[in-house]
Order: sequence, then C-alpha cells, then structure tokens
Amino acid sequence: MKRTRQEIGRHGEDAVYQMLCSVYGRNVRRMPYSHPFDLLVDGIRVDVKTANSHRTSKHNKEFITWSFNIHKAGIVLSSQADCYVCRLEGVPYTSQAIHLAFVSPIATPTINISMRALLNQGYAKEREQFIALTQGTLQVPTGLIAK
Repeated sequence: MKRTRQEIGRHGEDAVYQMLCSVYGRNVRRMPYSHPFDLLVDGIRVDVKTANSHRTSKHNKEFITWSFNIHKAGIVLSSQADCYVCRLEGVPYTSQAIHLAFVSPIATPTINISMRALLNQGYAKEREQFIALTQGTLQVPTGLIAK
C-alpha cells in the first residue's frame, strides 16, 4: 500500500527525532502539527523534509532523484527554520536513509538531488552539516537560533 505524502513526512520526522535523541543524545523537542518547523534541536529550529526516490528519464538515460519542497504556496520561508534536514529514502542498495542538512537561508523553493550528485560528492557539505547537527556543533547564522 502506497503511503501518502503526510505519512512519509511524519515517518521521516519520527525517524530523525528518534535518531537525534536515542542515538546521538541531543536535546530535541517536537513541535505541534502545522508549526513552521518540526523539531527544536539544542535550540536550532529544524524542518524535516522526507522524499522517496523516483526514477526519471532524460535522453534515454535513467536517473534516480529526490525532490524536496522548501516552500509554502510558492514562497520560501527560510526565516522560519534555521536548517532543513532532507531525509532521502529508497536509496539503492541499502535499507538506510541518507540525511543532509541545509542551513538557512535557502533561495530555492525546491531542492532536487540526483544519485549521480550524491556519488560525486555533490552534497558533502550538507552531509557534514547533518553530522554537525548530530554532534551539537552545527553553526547557523546569528539571530536564527530559537530562545
């Protein structure tokens, strides 16, 4: 049975919450439904985005990609979150998801990630930023951290 976008999103949020609390010992608070961000992690406002992989074709070549909407009604609201954690599910050859952290502000309404870019270290900085979030060392611009 296919999951709805809301179910996928809630599952991803739960998985990131559990990982940050149980595995890494971070101080994490869940925010209410329809809040501008999902988690408060050591004072950093985190919006979790989850996507399953999908296959696309271009010029008779097949690509595996993930797409994340960062906007609400076409407007990017980077001031409402300090960072966006993108959880990539359905990664070929593994049952594990990949996590990337994008620090605000973000100028684009949609983040599109290809398997090719992942393999070519195209998102090494965002992977390192996620690791910094798990270790409590992520740097976000001054003035964005929630009190």
